[in-house]
Amino acid sequence: MIGIESSSGTKGGDPHGPPPPRERSAAGGNLLSFLLFSLAALLLVYLYVASERCVYFWDFSCFWDNASKLAAAFRRSFPAGMDLLLYTIRVQDYNFILTLPSSLVFLLLGESRPVFILSLTLLYAIPAAWLLHRLLARFTRELEGRIPFPGFLVTAVLLLLFPMFWAPILRGYPGIGGLVLALLVLGVYFRSPDTRIPLLSALAMGVLLGVLQLSRRFFSFWIVSFFLLAALDAGRSFLKTRPRTPRTFLATFGPLFVAGLAASAVVLGLAWDFVHRAATTDYGEIYSAYKKAGSLGDVLAEMIPPWFGLLGAALFLLSASILAFSRKYRRIVLFLTCQGILTALLHESVQGMRWSHLYLVLPTFLVPTGLLLFEVLSRLPSPKASRAFLGVLFLLGALTTGTYFVPALRPLHHILSPLVPSDPAYPLQRKDAEELGRLVSFLQEKLSKAPPSAKIYILSSSERFNEDTLREAGRSLGISFDYKDRILDLADVDRRDVFPDNLLEAEFVILAYPFQGSLSPGEQTVLLAPAFCFLYGIGIAQAYRPYPEIFRLERGLKVAVFRRQRPVKPAEILVLSQILKIFHPKRPFIYLPRAWRKKAAGSPK
Repeated sequence: MIGIESSSGTKGGDPHGPPPPRERSAAGGNLLSFLLFSLAALLLVYLYVASERCVYFWDFSCFWDNASKLAAAFRRSFPAGMDLLLYTIRVQDYNFILTLPSSLVFLLLGESRPVFILSLTLLYAIPAAWLLHRLLARFTRELEGRIPFPGFLVTAVLLLLFPMFWAPILRGYPGIGGLVLALLVLGVYFRSPDTRIPLLSALAMGVLLGVLQLSRRFFSFWIVSFFLLAALDAGRSFLKTRPRTPRTFLATFGPLFVAGLAASAVVLGLAWDFVHRAATTDYGEIYSAYKKAGSLGDVLAEMIPPWFGLLGAALFLLSASILAFSRKYRRIVLFLTCQGILTALLHESVQGMRWSHLYLVLPTFLVPTGLLLFEVLSRLPSPKASRAFLGVLFLLGALTTGTYFVPALRPLHHILSPLVPSDPAYPLQRKDAEELGRLVSFLQEKLSKAPPSAKIYILSSSERFNEDTLREAGRSLGISFDYKDRILDLADVDRRDVFPDNLLEAEFVILAYPFQGSLSPGEQTVLLAPAFCFLYGIGIAQAYRPYPEIFRLERGLKVAVFRRQRPVKPAEILVLSQILKIFHPKRPFIYLPRAWRKKAAGSPK
């Protein structure tokens, strides 16, 4: 005990003096382990991305594109870059906060896909791993003296056991930046044994929470649950205080009030327009098509098998169940467990969980599991036993992460899939790149001879073919396509996108068949109905003529290109409107074009 107490600075010398030799040695070992971990992570991420051959689409390309736009603005001038950044914060759901670091890297190293993913790894994932280690070390510092290896190795193995820490990064999601902010918040909050946080720390926590809220809208669920749990934590602390006076009440709840004010000031000061729109928008209605679950059991069934596996779930449940009875760990374990459950339920009330949202619950899984691993390793009877147990954990982590990301291990994944995550994230591959290149070249030729006002509308919204397939073909596959700015935005989700008005502006229409959607057809009638018209040559399609060329993409997908021959007649638009009205008779914003809605609103009743 003397050695442990001395190393923690509570006895045996000046706590403000230089750290004891053993503590310096542990710090050096952790730093060396961290550096080796960082190099390995960067190398493996590069090899993964370099093995991909595909067209990145939707969210897989959105943030990459945002970083490129911001980098282009900064190339013009620093004020231009800042103006664009602040504009997106003010008005856009997908603002550029989390892509800012990548955009600065682009200025130095270019805008290739490997550079983008490596920038997310270097600037977000690696710092998140260190912050997770520091949060764990706050509770396990005295245990590191009992294990015969640097404590950071435990954190590294922990991140192998939970590959979903890495998967969203490899698909191009910068939400890991939100995890960095969340870990910083938790580090500040749990620095004190209760909620009596110093004023400056409370202000810092509030600013971090404000930036977290601005970074992505869905982090609001994490923030709401954080404040609710923190208020309960403060209430528990206040009830244990003697005497309970207004002064002690203010000392207990005041830091949360300060943090809330600071967070509100950041959000309202930088994004009032967005706050107003968010407050008046029914996101539950807009994203109802993305909801799959309802109860907590449904949420867990949706999350656990594909993303965490039975092994990850069992490690968390075992850790939370054991440590909840420990006086030392009870506060943080119960806090994070309840926060994870509440956050998932709040999120599910609006839309279903996707990869980009997993960072909302990762602290809940990682922190209790990491704390239990430290405890077990420190209690084994000998250094040899500790090393052996860490080796077993490393093997389990390598199998979990390897079968999740490496296609060559697919047979092993089939065997282990009840234990490891069942929905692997292998490098993206496209086997029809040559035929896709032929389609792009065909469109390049036709558009070069068309008027500058000629626009393209794509009637397809699946992972195999969508509007981003053409937008991103150039930089994803090295195919030349100079007209991606001619591609009109697609309306493909009924209650989010309403009537497909952009279709009425299209000179060229591209139809993929069989029907290509990404949700239930009943939620995508604004895509299904126009596709039906063009497939059978009725309604609006009568104003177009198909080219004879048919492009055959992978898995039996066929693509046809149509060109408008004359203006579309109102009677032809009415056919499309009537089809949409069958599915949404009480939603005129879905079945009526914008111009007709305005005319109906302006006519006397």
